[in-house]
Amino acid sequence: MRWEQQTLIRTDSGGGTHAFLDWLTRRRRWLSYSVGMTTTDVIHQAVLKIPKKARTLAYDAGGTDRPGGWVA
Repeated sequence: MRWEQQTLIRTDSGGGTHAFLDWLTRRRRWLSYSVGMTTTDVIHQAVLKIPKKARTLAYDAGGTDRPGGWVA
């Protein structure tokens, strides 16, 4: 089994453009990424509809779980 280094790219809403996300998700690109954005009430209500079984804890850069934070 070959171990490959994982690269994590993090950005705020400034990085949430189609061009940047297309670059991140290009085929054969082995990146993990996290893109933050401003949450409107419409987005908040939609996110609340995600089933709990599809969620997992969110962690900060130091590996500590973020109270009330989760990812899906």
